[in-house]
Amino acid sequence: MEVTKQFFDMPMEDKVVYYSKDFKKVPRLCTSHGYNNQERQLWRDCLRLVYYGLGDEFMHLYHQKPTTFRDIIVKFVAEVEGLATGILKLISQGLGLGEDYLSRSLLSEGAKRININHYPPCPDPSLTLGISQHTIQ
Repeated sequence: MEVTKQFFDMPMEDKVVYYSKDFKKVPRLCTSHGYNNQERQLWRDCLRLVYYGLGDEFMHLYHQKPTTFRDIIVKFVAEVEGLATGILKLISQGLGLGEDYLSRSLLSEGAKRININHYPPCPDPSLTLGISQHTIQ
């Protein structure tokens, strides 16, 4: 949490190199506010990271600033991967499948995405939503 706060607190000139409206750009800094003319706006900035594994092949994607950002994200990714592997192992066992059945197919291939949301102060909070719902009910 602290290192992501440090990232969003950096001067704009340090962050602007990551800003893009291109959904395919990695890493990508984007914003939700100001995109449309709705009465209430989403109000967040988002740093989107993608990684393919825990090796050096994805290290070039991470920021040089703040200086601890890369090391902390790598530790975070390792912890999340370990947690996900453990949960998938238990589900696989519960379903009577091989212990690594789900983790082998779900975690071994493809990109994984990390979204880091930041909610900057808004001059008129009554006009903002923060972030929209993630599911349709």
